[in-house]
Amino acid sequence: MAEQDQDKKPPEAPPATREAGASHLHNVFGAGPIRSVLLPPSKNISGCLPWDPASVTVIEKFGPGSVLSAACGGDDGVMALAFSSHKDAETFVNENPAFVGTLATGFCGLVLVWLRATGKVPPSRSLGEVAVFGDGFVPILPFDSSDTFCNIVWNGNIPTVDLLSLVCHGRLLDFVIDLNRRRDFGPPYLPKGKRKREINANYWAAAICQELGTRYYLTTGEYFILNANGIEKNDLPQETLIKIIGRYLNAARQRDPDFPPGELRLPRIKAVIQAIKAEWGYSDPDECTVFGDFISDSLERRPESTLTSAAIAEACQAYRKNRGLPRCSEKVMGQELNRLINQRLGVRQSNDIIEDGKARRGFHGLAFREKAPVSITQMPAMAENCYA
Repeated sequence: MAEQDQDKKPPEAPPATREAGASHLHNVFGAGPIRSVLLPPSKNISGCLPWDPASVTVIEKFGPGSVLSAACGGDDGVMALAFSSHKDAETFVNENPAFVGTLATGFCGLVLVWLRATGKVPPSRSLGEVAVFGDGFVPILPFDSSDTFCNIVWNGNIPTVDLLSLVCHGRLLDFVIDLNRRRDFGPPYLPKGKRKREINANYWAAAICQELGTRYYLTTGEYFILNANGIEKNDLPQETLIKIIGRYLNAARQRDPDFPPGELRLPRIKAVIQAIKAEWGYSDPDECTVFGDFISDSLERRPESTLTSAAIAEACQAYRKNRGLPRCSEKVMGQELNRLINQRLGVRQSNDIIEDGKARRGFHGLAFREKAPVSITQMPAMAENCYA
């Protein structure tokens, strides 16, 4: 950890003069995104960012009464993440090495960390603890030194970053997950005719499956809830799934004023179910894969330890049960486990493992991995609430 701290590059101090700051901004932004903008009336300076392009006047020269501003979005991909405090901005930069030595600016108490997005720049959005500025103008450096509403905080460069690679938390993480979902499945709403819109069944199927763990079980033709270990034993009747999806969409409608009206009808919910069936099918892995996973997850070489074959078989049956798989023939399982343990761990079965004073079949130098047990009896919290 100490070596990593030494490698970190501390933020550079802001430029000493206005001229140096203006020169640096032109260098890092380029001629396109950086513009001179006339200051709006003082009562509107601290209004909502970014400034609407239709409400500002772009001028040719940087002079009295103007402020150098960055035009977000467009082909340049310029955008900013606005944090409510220096501490939050520093935490974000430290967690994302691409931002070490980045340019950061201030505006009325906010700290703006700048970047160029590799893909399409998302529109501006407030996320509570952080805001995304992806369009409009953001003031950075005023010409008049008496204006202190914006400034350069860290004098650095602007990294080019894939937004989907960001390490983040809270609502910013939700925002990044949503960007990824839109890239793979399209926007949440699609046009329907000239004036109406409808929900995108593929998008909402992805959201429900990713957040709640819902899957269609190809082996039995039933719906299930997945957890970290595999598939939940109890099936999910379609009537219950309809309630879950209906409540999930209703919660989304209450959060999002753009949610199209009339989309909580049964035919639209069934369209989401069909999308789950088509895109989120789950099938059992083959037996060899299951046994191999069990050995990787549960067994390890350990000198002076022993395990009986019966104990390993019992643990493997429990492992299969946790993944929603049926019991396996003891003979078939024993043969396959013996082969894979020898192949992967280099330990052969012997007949001299002493247990309760008797010799048993088992393995010398083998032990169960030490790890906290994981409960498989709990569905995700949101899914539980939907049953009420």
